Amino acid sequence: MTKEQYEILKQYENHLSTAKYADYARNLTLSGLAQMDEVYKAIFKKESGLKSGCGKCRLRGLKDLARVYFAYQEEQAKKEEEKRQKYQDEALEMEKNAEIVSKELEPKSEVLETETITKPKKKTAKKKEQED
Repeated sequence: MTKEQYEILKQYENHLSTAKYADYARNLTLSGLAQMDEVYKAIFKKESGLKSGCGKCRLRGLKDLARVYFAYQEEQAKKEEEKRQKYQDEALEMEKNAEIVSKELEPKSEVLETETITKPKKKTAKKKEQED
């Protein structure tokens, strides 16, 4: 199915959904049937019976189109999800790289170790006596 065919059938999504899930069709215009018939012929390379067939033939044609239409729709949704996920992954990767670069560019402060010099305590007379 091409994107143009999808866009044509999108106008009739409600009818296709009803045919697929509820197993009936109603309120179909002749112009709508003609458009869907052309799409059917292009996809399946055979007559559909949508324009000139009986109710059962029209329902069968709508179900065939619905199967292809919704499969295409699901495929496009998956592609969009994959594309969205790819962009999201790329954005996360860029964010990680930006964090790494910003950390590398941060000025590094070096802390110099200094020794603390303390004066020796004077021994008191009492401590001197204890040592002796």
